[in-house]
Amino acid sequence: MAKPHVNYEVVRDVPGYPFDPCGYQSSSLRDAQKELRQARRHYPEAYLARVEYTRYQKSRSKKGR
Repeated sequence: MAKPHVNYEVVRDVPGYPFDPCGYQSSSLRDAQKELRQARRHYPEAYLARVEYTRYQKSRSKKGR
């Protein structure tokens, strides 16, 4: 199985629409924490979400067909 790719994103919960993104996804935790500090000036309820992507891998027996 392939290694998952992890990104971090600053999000907030809006009534009627949970998980509203406040910015861009960042691959480093340090950059995401800096972005969170800036977002909390406008949205004090903002938090950091870990987004994990796992690559779908097909069966190796079908390789080369």
